[in-house]
Amino acid sequence: MLMARSGINPANVFHIRLPHTEVLKRTEPLVDTDFASHRTILAKRLRYLHTNTPQVLGFYQRIYGCLTELDGLKSKWFLYDSSMVSIDANMQARMLFSKSQCFGANMGSAHRPSEINDLHMDRCILKASMTQFKYYCPVTWKNTKQLVKCTHNQELCVFFDNMFYYFKG
Repeated sequence: MLMARSGINPANVFHIRLPHTEVLKRTEPLVDTDFASHRTILAKRLRYLHTNTPQVLGFYQRIYGCLTELDGLKSKWFLYDSSMVSIDANMQARMLFSKSQCFGANMGSAHRPSEINDLHMDRCILKASMTQFKYYCPVTWKNTKQLVKCTHNQELCVFFDNMFYYFKG
């Protein structure tokens, strides 16, 4: 519930890139027995996917940043390993976020900083909860009184006291 209120999307989205010729080659033995492998139906489905997949993938990458692209020509063990690495990184990030939010309050302080790398957060919430520093590094401002612009990289962003802080590096 805590993660849902913070706008964290727990899902990983995987896109397996596979050329149409490879799809046709892999479904060749099933043409006579499987309705979905019939050439006319399969060609319509592939055309539909070709036109609509980029918009769907763009949505998940732009809004949540949770898209992982995999090469379908590699072995099934590579696909399995790559997807498990992505899922494990997301689960570890969720565990660390929950731990820092829950246990930080029990240790006397109101909150503890939480890294948001690999959390797949809704970027609208990220923009709505920015600090007064916006995309400038607060540490550089505190130490040298210079405004140094940071990248919009979530690896360099920390969630603290219901606000998101971006850092130079």
